[in-house]
Amino acid sequence: MKVGIIGAGAAGLMAAVQFKYPEYEVVILDHSPAAGKKLLITGNGRCNLTNMDMSMDKYYSTNPERLANLMPISPALLRKYLDKQYIYTYEKNGYVYPMSNQASSVLKLLLRAIEQSSNIKLKLNQTIRDIRISDVICVTLDNGYEYVFDKVILACGGMSYSKTGSDGSILEIIKKLGISYRPYEPALVPIKVDSPLLKYCSKVRCKVGIRKTPDGDYISRGELQINSDNLSGIVIYDISRIYKNGGYLYIDFLPDMSYEKATEALVDPYAIYGLVNDKLAGYMLEHEDCCSRILKNYQVRVVGVEDVEVGQVSAGGIVLDEITDSYESVRYPGLYMVGEMLDVDGICGGYNLHFAFNGAIMAARDIKVKS
Repeated sequence: MKVGIIGAGAAGLMAAVQFKYPEYEVVILDHSPAAGKKLLITGNGRCNLTNMDMSMDKYYSTNPERLANLMPISPALLRKYLDKQYIYTYEKNGYVYPMSNQASSVLKLLLRAIEQSSNIKLKLNQTIRDIRISDVICVTLDNGYEYVFDKVILACGGMSYSKTGSDGSILEIIKKLGISYRPYEPALVPIKVDSPLLKYCSKVRCKVGIRKTPDGDYISRGELQINSDNLSGIVIYDISRIYKNGGYLYIDFLPDMSYEKATEALVDPYAIYGLVNDKLAGYMLEHEDCCSRILKNYQVRVVGVEDVEVGQVSAGGIVLDEITDSYESVRYPGLYMVGEMLDVDGICGGYNLHFAFNGAIMAARDIKVKS
C-alpha cells in the first residue's frame, strides 16, 4: 500500500513512524528545506509533549462535542508510543517533557526512526500544486511531478509561526476540494497594549494574576513577559483570543499576597523593592501611586493581538464535520486530515502537541486496519 504524508511536522512525523512495516510504501512530502522546524521551538525548546490533565475544556473548537471521541489516546498511552521511539519522558506538575529537556532530541529520534525504515522516504522542498482524488489520490508538485497514493494523510499545520513552514498554503487545495474550513486567526499570541510598562519595564518577567474586570476572579495566572512592543508569556497566550478586539485587563503583580498584607508591606513605599522586580519597582515609585491598590489591580488598555503568523498556534481550520472519529475525510475516503490544520486549538501546556500526535496515531491506525 502506498501512503502519502503531506507535512513533516510533529503530526506528519508521528504518523510516518507508525508505518515501519514493509507492506507500506510511505513518502513524506514537505515544502520546507528542513523537517520539524516548529517542533524545535515547542515549549521554548523543551518540547512540552502532553499534559496529564487531558480534560476537553482545555481545547477550543466550533464543534467541541466531537473532541472526546476524536481523542482516545490518553497521555499515559501517548507516552508509551513515545517510548517506542526512545523518546523517554518525565512529568512535572502535570506537564510532560522529554527526559533530555530538548525538542531537538525529539526531532532527532523521530527522524532516525524514519531514516532506519527503508520503506519510508522523506522528501523536502516539495511544494504541492494540486490533489486529485478518484480510486487513488494523485498529488502533483509545482514542478509537474505526480505521486499516486492509496491513502494520504494531510498534516500541513495551520498558520502560526509561518516562517517554520505552516503558512496555510494548503487551503487553496482544500477549497478546491470543497472541504469546509474556518479562516485561521490568532490563538496563542502576544497582545498589543497601550501602556508605559512597555517603555519602562521591557524585558521584565514576573509572576502575575490577570483579571478581566477590576473585581473579578483571575482569568489567567502565571509568568508575564513585558516586551518593548507587547505583552507575552503563557499567562497572556492563554487569554489572547478574548482580546482580539481590544479591551482592558488588570494585572495583579502580587498574586500570592492579599490586599491587607500588601498594604502592610508598603507602609514604606520603598519596600516595593522587596516585593517585585527592580525595574518594575523603580517605575512604580517614579510614575505610579505605589500602593497595594495599583500593584494588585494595574489597569492596562489592550488594543489588539499580534498577527496569526507569530502565534504559537492558530485557531480555525477544517471543521470537524469534515472528518470521522478516525480523522478520515467524510467526502473523500482514503484522505485523512490531522493536527493544527483542523478547527481545534488548545491552551499552553502540551495540549496542541498531544492533539497532533493523537490524530497522527489514529489516522495511521485506521489505515492499517483497512489495508
